[in-house]
Amino acid sequence: MNIKWYAPAKWLGLMEDLTHQYNDGYTHYTVSAKANDVFAYLTLSLMPIFFLLGFLIGRRCGAETGQRNIRIIISLLLVYGVLLATGVGPYIQLYPQSSGFLDLSALEHLVDGIYCALLALCIHLGGKLGSRNKRQ
Repeated sequence: MNIKWYAPAKWLGLMEDLTHQYNDGYTHYTVSAKANDVFAYLTLSLMPIFFLLGFLIGRRCGAETGQRNIRIIISLLLVYGVLLATGVGPYIQLYPQSSGFLDLSALEHLVDGIYCALLALCIHLGGKLGSRNKRQ
């Protein structure tokens, strides 16, 4: 299941809806060549953001509450990662993409699932560091 959420690309000015120029009943978009790079950078920036989030949760919340909140977030990320890797999960599409010559969607789903597991690891390590930093 693909969830098409094009609002971030529209907000950033990376795509434009051209449906009003055509009268064929289809939806037409023009996408900037920079869209792939921008969303790749945003995706990779999630790792330090999740580490910092885990650190702040581990430091600010109590030991029991903070670890419980971190475990809930990790569980959600791991379940979503397994759903992505197996090809069942909802895939969020942030801008219109054309299909390539080769269909590598199975490999892309596996990489997305592994990336969700890495995000879970980042928030876990940040939480551990935050709870240790709080105790000293």
